[in-house]
Amino acid sequence: MENKNVFTMKQPELGRKILNLRKQQGLTQEELVAQCNINVRTIQRIEAGEVTPRSYTLKSILQVLGAEFENLENEKEYKEINVKKLIYRGWKIVYLPTICIIFLCCFLLFFAFNFKNSLMIWLVGSIVGWYYWDSSIKEWIRIADKEGFTKKRIIEISKLGFLFVNEKTVEKALKD
Repeated sequence: MENKNVFTMKQPELGRKILNLRKQQGLTQEELVAQCNINVRTIQRIEAGEVTPRSYTLKSILQVLGAEFENLENEKEYKEINVKKLIYRGWKIVYLPTICIIFLCCFLLFFAFNFKNSLMIWLVGSIVGWYYWDSSIKEWIRIADKEGFTKKRIIEISKLGFLFVNEKTVEKALKD
């Protein structure tokens, strides 16, 4: 499976950033390599700016160094690839089914059961819709996490897509 959550930063700048972060942490290349489970030559070539690391290699290095993609440099130096796809996916698994469930529930109560109290119809429909909304938002957060997005970035993306999750929701979804 290809990780499409890639931020690109040109070498040798990326190598210098990793070198500076490693030195700030007081780590030698050998210590960093041991924690990242990569080859010493690989880290030497990355820091020298000779190669650009794969996304999963970069992620493991930054995780050990306690840094995130977003915090390396200005946002202008990064190119985010799949935020729009993640927003679309959120709409597809959250909004559209929730609306359909609410209307289906209301339709069944009104026509199938000949239930005429409109307030009760919308109340039941809304409760069922809210339950689905809650579970589907959590699923969307788990998908975003698997794609490599940080908690902070998931919250930002949710606001862009009108999904509006907060830090507590993200933490709860990732715990479950």
